[in-house]
Amino acid sequence: MRFDKSFFKNFGVLLTGSILAQGISIICSPLMTRVFSSESIGIYTYLISVATMFMPVINLRYDMSIVTAKKEDVGALIKGGVVVGAVLSIVVSIGYSIFIVVTQKINLLLTIPFFLLLQLSYSVINTLTSYNNREKNYATISKVTVIRSIIQNLSAFFGLINSSVFTLVSFYTVGQYMGIREQSKTIRNQLKKIFMIPRKQVKNVLIKEKNQALFSTPAIFFNGLSYSIITIFIEQLYGFSSVGYYSMSVRMLGIPMALISGNMSRIFFERATDSYNKTGNYSREFRNVFVILLICAIPLTLFLMMFSPSLFSIFFGEKWRVAGEYVVILAPMFGIRFIVTTMTPALIVVGKQRVEFLLQLLFLVFVIISFVFTNLLGLEINMFLSSISVLFSVGYLLYILFIYKFSK
Repeated sequence: MRFDKSFFKNFGVLLTGSILAQGISIICSPLMTRVFSSESIGIYTYLISVATMFMPVINLRYDMSIVTAKKEDVGALIKGGVVVGAVLSIVVSIGYSIFIVVTQKINLLLTIPFFLLLQLSYSVINTLTSYNNREKNYATISKVTVIRSIIQNLSAFFGLINSSVFTLVSFYTVGQYMGIREQSKTIRNQLKKIFMIPRKQVKNVLIKEKNQALFSTPAIFFNGLSYSIITIFIEQLYGFSSVGYYSMSVRMLGIPMALISGNMSRIFFERATDSYNKTGNYSREFRNVFVILLICAIPLTLFLMMFSPSLFSIFFGEKWRVAGEYVVILAPMFGIRFIVTTMTPALIVVGKQRVEFLLQLLFLVFVIISFVFTNLLGLEINMFLSSISVLFSVGYLLYILFIYKFSK
């Protein structure tokens, strides 16, 4: 990858939006931990974790094909992806409702309508984000990130009036819909034409991109499931209060990924695709981005391992020190994940969705192994998280080896 002006400009635009969005979240988090109980935050996290399990795959990953497809196929992919997303939103919401009723988690009943609204928002947002990525509308992506963060973090202030779970989930849901109009600005005048595309044409394009549905979708779903199910297992083993502490640790660990990894991934995907189409490889893109991420990951991981417990007790309150201790356990794994997740679109670029599926399945196996042994041996949560950290680190190292192999 050439580190020309356009690369740094695009990354700078995305980074600016992410810094503002995460800055708002960081500023509001100390208030949130003092207004809402760890149990309320745990229930809120439980909903978001299950919802985001389906978020990347609600369009069966056809939204990702928008970035790489030929121009004449883009309209059909947009229409097909949105229709698929709407149908699956209803299906998975019915499944979530049945799960809540069968497991008798009465305190989660109020989350059912929010779950449906979130899935519908994801189906539209995924499509529009991929289209903006294709068109290099990074300023729009950045702007929308900030808008959503502002709305969602207002819950911390309204919690002074009503510190229930309803406040948290309602503001998060409303925030998801804020920015959709802005995202659709560049495509709005084409919507009528897009939705007039014949059903047969849409069907043919979806069949042509079937690997997204057959392999990439299960792969990414298992990736989301492997993280979301950790929240579910922690609730079963240790209760919603522990989920609340865990969620805050993961939220802080996710900031570097949101600031750097997620933004660089979009640009890496677009440029790796271009390089692969022209030269048959993306080795330069891999090498240069890997070096940048490694330089960022090492000092960041060391800093989190050394200072997290003290920083958490200062900013979030002494009772949240335990969340900082969870960060120490998970930081090495997140440091490796920080590098790998930036480059995972590379497997889509080279059409290796089947490899991606098998690798992601491995993470789910690791979580189940950790849960079974923890449950059988009656281990504390620190041991459960330690096993997750070690096993996931191994999985991500395998992942990066495959990405490197295919880069050549």
